[in-house]
Amino acid sequence: MKNIIADLAAYITAHATILGPLVYIDMIPTDSGDAMMIRANPGNPVEVRYLDESRDGQFPFSVYTRSDDSGKAYNTLCDLFPVLDLQDVQLTDETLVSVEPTSNPSLVLKTEAGDYTYTAGFRLNYFTTRG
Repeated sequence: MKNIIADLAAYITAHATILGPLVYIDMIPTDSGDAMMIRANPGNPVEVRYLDESRDGQFPFSVYTRSDDSGKAYNTLCDLFPVLDLQDVQLTDETLVSVEPTSNPSLVLKTEAGDYTYTAGFRLNYFTTRG
């Protein structure tokens, strides 16, 4: 799954206006400033493996945006919805994905320094042609 998250981070970086220099995976390494992060949500991913070594499955993930401008963080996350409106998109040579939103953007944190962090949830459905 980590490879799919890394591929999604690269896809977002290439196709969306992002906060900060890149889309971080699993954590934002700075205490403040504009940033964007993607992470797989905890839980058990659902996956079916086939005899030809292909597999399909799904797992939930979230995208976080942070900025000292609440509107900027929120709107950047909202603008990501059409970018991630993927239906049977070839993410890599062997991975076909569809993405569905599972939650609207919501505020999760306002720091004492004045940074706002928002998150939205998604579900990624995938099919890989080899193991």
